[in-house]
Amino acid sequence: MSFLLSLLPFSFLKKFHFPSGREVNEDTMFDKTNAEMLQQRVKLVSVALVISYPIYIYIGFSLLQHAGTSQFRHTLIGIHFTSFALSSLYLFFYYFSKRKERFANYLSTIVYGYILYYVFAAALSTINSQLFTGRIDVYMMLLISTAVLCPMKLKHLCIIFIPNHLFLLYGLSRYVPDSFSLISKQINTTAAVAIALLISYILYTYRHKEYMSHLQLKESERNFFTLFKINPYPLLLTRLSDHKVLLINNKAIHFYNLASQDLDQIDGFIIYPTDEDREEILKRLQQEKYVKNYILEAREYGDSKWVMINYELLEYQSESCILAGITDITDLKAVEHELSLHASTDMLTGILN
Repeated sequence: MSFLLSLLPFSFLKKFHFPSGREVNEDTMFDKTNAEMLQQRVKLVSVALVISYPIYIYIGFSLLQHAGTSQFRHTLIGIHFTSFALSSLYLFFYYFSKRKERFANYLSTIVYGYILYYVFAAALSTINSQLFTGRIDVYMMLLISTAVLCPMKLKHLCIIFIPNHLFLLYGLSRYVPDSFSLISKQINTTAAVAIALLISYILYTYRHKEYMSHLQLKESERNFFTLFKINPYPLLLTRLSDHKVLLINNKAIHFYNLASQDLDQIDGFIIYPTDEDREEILKRLQQEKYVKNYILEAREYGDSKWVMINYELLEYQSESCILAGITDITDLKAVEHELSLHASTDMLTGILN
């Protein structure tokens, strides 16, 4: 097989994308997260329906007692009773699966079955309403609501929508005698299905991209944290809003003699020489996003040291932060002073040149 693949042009193979194990794992994690979201939202919908179903049942038994045909009333009451029972059953299984983890794997399948039933119930109610009001807006509203509240893979939603819609089209052809009205209702409901599928696809794709971006951001932060800790130069990361120290590596702790202090006790202003310099540096950071090779003398912590600091404004955990990289140039300053002394003073007499 590998020999045959080697005969294919490389440019042809580049057109195909073979998902890596990491991509498959990330997709699996997203599917699990999306399934949990669907379970939660269906639970909330079920609670709302269980609370409101007694009102619908009262309307079916009392207010609509003499409205429409007996077939219309019996079908409507049957739909309400069945929906109430299934909503209650879902809530029972939902809370039961939270206690028994082995049943949690079946909850996603039950969610899809639950949504399938309610789309079927909407289609059946719409067909049944042709015996009384002839309205189709409830079916169309439920399609759009399902797409918005329960975004899922397009193939799964097609499996739910298309058979039910075909059932609706057949039922309308049986109970709508006027051909013009029939065609109008079939076109409008079909357009609602197409719009609902498009909305669900857009929302699902957006959620998928947002989830992947979130994972990439988390991975970038982990890599940043790792490189931050192992960097051979002192590094500090402070929050721009209050200058709180968020990260400091061991090199910086040793450099500033901060081993005895907790992270919350470290003063974020140690990376600035004076208040005036701090204002200048912050102003330049706002304008240029970085300040390179800023030389200053640190006197407050231990012995006097000359340092060169690079500042950079960046985003960390969705907050604006300042990364300061410190280089100890004390030895270079000593050499510079020695050279300056040799250049300005006669070494034999000690008199200025």
